[in-house]
Order: sequence, then C-alpha cells, then structure tokens
Amino acid sequence: MKQLLMILVLLSVFLFSGCGLLQYFTVAEVVEQETVEQFNIEKFKNDDEIEAPVFRGYFLNVDYSYPELFLQCGPQTRITDEIAAIADQFNDNKNLSTIKEIYGWMMGNLRGVEGEKFGRTSHEIITTGGVTGCTDYGLAFVSLARAKGIPSVFIQTARIDWIEARKKSNSGMIVGHILVEVYLEEKWYLVDSTSGRLYLNYDRNNFSLPDGYYVFAKSIEVWDLGVHNDKEMG
Repeated sequence: MKQLLMILVLLSVFLFSGCGLLQYFTVAEVVEQETVEQFNIEKFKNDDEIEAPVFRGYFLNVDYSYPELFLQCGPQTRITDEIAAIADQFNDNKNLSTIKEIYGWMMGNLRGVEGEKFGRTSHEIITTGGVTGCTDYGLAFVSLARAKGIPSVFIQTARIDWIEARKKSNSGMIVGHILVEVYLEEKWYLVDSTSGRLYLNYDRNNFSLPDGYYVFAKSIEVWDLGVHNDKEMG
C-alpha cells in the first residue's frame, strides 16, 4: 500500500503540471491494453475463489470484453444463501429498475455503525444491517447486483486534493470513495452505491470522476487487491 501512496503522489505532480487539464487525462489511454484469455464464463462457481482475476494493477483499466467476468464473487462478496434470498425480492429485469430496488432495500435495511472498514464481507454487512462507510455499501451492492445476474465492477478512488496534501504529509489513510460500474442492457453505468446517484453518459475509460475523485483500482472486491483490513490499507 505504501507503493500505491507513492504512485498517487507522483500522479498528482503530473496532473497538476503542464496543461493541468485533469478532465482530459485518462490513464487507460496511455496503457497498452491486453485482451483477456478465453475463459469458460458460462458458469462461475460461487465459492471462495475468483476463477478469472480481473484486477490488472493500480491505475490499469479492466478488460470489458466479457461482462460475465464481473458476475464472479470472491470470498469477500460471495453470494450466500441469505444474500440470495434477499436478492429474490427484486425484479429480474436486469435494468435500472432492478438496481433501484437494490438500493431501496439497502436504504431501508442498512444503518451506519463503527468498525472495520475493509475487512468485512458482504454477508456480514447485509445480515447484521451495519455499514461502516462507502466500502461496505459498495460490497453489499455488488453482491446483490451479481445475485440478480448484473455484472458489477468495484471501483476505488482517491480525492485529487488529498493526493496534493499527501505530498506534504505522510499521515492519514486514503481519502476517497467507492463507486460501482453496472452492466445493464449492453451498456455500462456508474453508480454511487452510497448516495444512490446514477451517472448517465458514463465513459468507463475516463478515470477522472465527478466531485474530484480519481480511480486507482477496479476489481471484484477489496480483497483481490491484497488488502484485507484497515491496517493494510493505511
């Protein structure tokens, strides 16, 4: 994680030098894209293993060639019987109405609590009804969405102003936000799983997001980045 923080600081130097047009800078455009190998994506076992890893490294975009890859769940977002039973309450349209029902359930059943922010599973979050922040909202959302057959990408971001401040101080955890990409009717949308905001006309290749956030990782869950708790993230 220290390596990531160093990369974030170096990135900020680049972003705020020269033309300084952050909105036109996209990491994905300067990284040579590779094509994922052919996987048997017809049936992913919903166990404690990601059969076809999608996380390719910090500031690297995922390969969207096979949306079905983002139906996978690792040990952190595994769809348990309890999660599946809740997902059965939502419609099977796999469109905006479905994610609206998912978010509505979350708002009606999840409440803020104190505790571990990166080490909890979707099962713990959903069955206890407690969320410690945007990470928990994102984990719960992707599990429920995938349970309905909606491919979902877990996105981690950092605020650009925090990156600037980080150049002057090495203290403090990453100040950022969690968002989710969902694949609905052959189109990718960006969802703020905490506020319920849906972004239309979303460009999945632009890592500069609204409200001053910049994407540093796209994955299935937090844990497939190698981070399993608050201590490892700090």
